[in-house]
Amino acid sequence: MRYLKKLLICVYAYMGAVGVAAFVAWAATGEEPMALIAGVFGAAGVESIIAGIMRINEMHAEADARREERAERAREGNLEKNDF
Repeated sequence: MRYLKKLLICVYAYMGAVGVAAFVAWAATGEEPMALIAGVFGAAGVESIIAGIMRINEMHAEADARREERAERAREGNLEKNDF
């Protein structure tokens, strides 16, 4: 999870830097770099979606592991009241 957080922080920092650079370019030339903006922000959006899917898969794996652990304890007879 730490890798994913670092990756997303870097992606968003890069988006911010590109946004500032695009604003400076627009202020200097008067022309908006639309292709650059669309490409960078589109790629960052796809990266965010992929990161979300990865996180959902991690959460499902953790839930399956907890469910399996509870089933193992139930087979051994070591269930507690809040294990349901």
